[in-house]
Amino acid sequence: MSPQDLTGAYTYRSFLNQPEPAPDFNSLRFGEAELSIAVAQDGSVTGTLAFPADPQASDRAFMDMTGRATDGSPPTLELEGVGRTGTATADFDYKYVAYPAPAFSDAVDQRPTLVGTVMRAKPHGGAPAGVTASLIAVRRGDES
Repeated sequence: MSPQDLTGAYTYRSFLNQPEPAPDFNSLRFGEAELSIAVAQDGSVTGTLAFPADPQASDRAFMDMTGRATDGSPPTLELEGVGRTGTATADFDYKYVAYPAPAFSDAVDQRPTLVGTVMRAKPHGGAPAGVTASLIAVRRGDES
């Protein structure tokens, strides 16, 4: 797999890294959005993270994503997401590291998926910097 194979649209979900069992799975929710990325031949990455995840939603807030995808086994995706000035995400700044999840050769309906970690790089809305969460991004469309 080359880094350019990571180009696409994903349903992004992140979860708080709480080690204890959660009485309500939703209490672990950190975020859900639509991640769209394009990986250039030189490994540079651009894209967006849009809230909510539904591309048909009428009022969406965006973060602009930039970073690098590096070759390896598996490729590594390193991103920074910065909120847009004048929007609900204006104060957001997050860092992401993700990798393609392993695929089973005999799997049924397995989707290409990125797994990794997200960290709040700057505080916003009373939430401190440095908080981390696990992320899963499931590829949309007909790719498999």
